[in-house]
Amino acid sequence: RTDKPHPGMVRAGEEVTTKKGNKIEVKGTLIRSHITPETIEAEVGDEITIHLTNLERAQDETHGFTVSTMNVHASVEPGKTVTVKFKADKEGVYPYYCTEFCSALHLEMQGYLLVKPKGWKPGKTAEAKANYTETDYKATVKKVADTQVVIDSVVGYITSVNFKDFPDVVNMVDDATDQLNKMKDAKAKHEAAAAKKDWDQANLWAEQVWQYQVKAADIGLRAKTYLE
Repeated sequence: RTDKPHPGMVRAGEEVTTKKGNKIEVKGTLIRSHITPETIEAEVGDEITIHLTNLERAQDETHGFTVSTMNVHASVEPGKTVTVKFKADKEGVYPYYCTEFCSALHLEMQGYLLVKPKGWKPGKTAEAKANYTETDYKATVKKVADTQVVIDSVVGYITSVNFKDFPDVVNMVDDATDQLNKMKDAKAKHEAAAAKKDWDQANLWAEQVWQYQVKAADIGLRAKTYLE
């Protein structure tokens, strides 16, 4: 312990991946229920260093991290940063995920390491067809509205009692608020895409809003249960 900030520590929104020669350095974050970045690209022979910062404020919210088949594992306590290093010695797609049960969405806390052959170059691809329609988008927007009703109900209960007397609940409320604050940008993007009738982008950004909501709702329900 040095009691100094870890050189690989980043805050939410500051995650970054850099590559110099055959060395890749990732500064990522962990928070219920998401690993950022969601994908890491490398080539066979690259040396990969991943710094992971646990953004949780709740003291019992430890996250794990492992890269399938790479014999890499880390346990990251709230507020801490941990570093793992390994060599990408075989091409393929390798999942990485949280190994500590952390929430109802624990199984969604994952990403992928994409290891390409040395010197790989992309070929020409045909333009993908649209996957979503206006009907899909409207269904997602309704899901967002329905989820907000649940969130408002939970917030109403939490604020109706003196939750600030309980530090653990205060931390959970702060975590939930962080998630909800991220919705504004995604909401603006899905509404702008919908105005252009780009239903793929509109639906994807609306789904992102919902993901933030679900994370906030999960934390809020834990806080409500704690108070009850």
